[in-house]
Amino acid sequence: MGVIKRELWPNGTVLLAKHLDTVSLAKVVNRQIVALSGPEEFIGQTFQSPSAAARALTGYSTNGWLLWTPIETAFVEAMERALS
Repeated sequence: MGVIKRELWPNGTVLLAKHLDTVSLAKVVNRQIVALSGPEEFIGQTFQSPSAAARALTGYSTNGWLLWTPIETAFVEAMERALS
């Protein structure tokens, strides 16, 4: 059986992951995932796949397609306005 290759979410998509008591955000930029928030050592890192980002966040191998959830753009923009 071959490996199934999935397309990354569209450029600009904001992703949310919850691990333990931490909520982390990342964004798809130029076909990579850039960590926006979460544990200090996670922020600013760039990853080639959702699973690579998930592994860096959790510390163990996990399915990033299941861990990361895309957030609606309107919600993200409303949160940015509320926090600024």
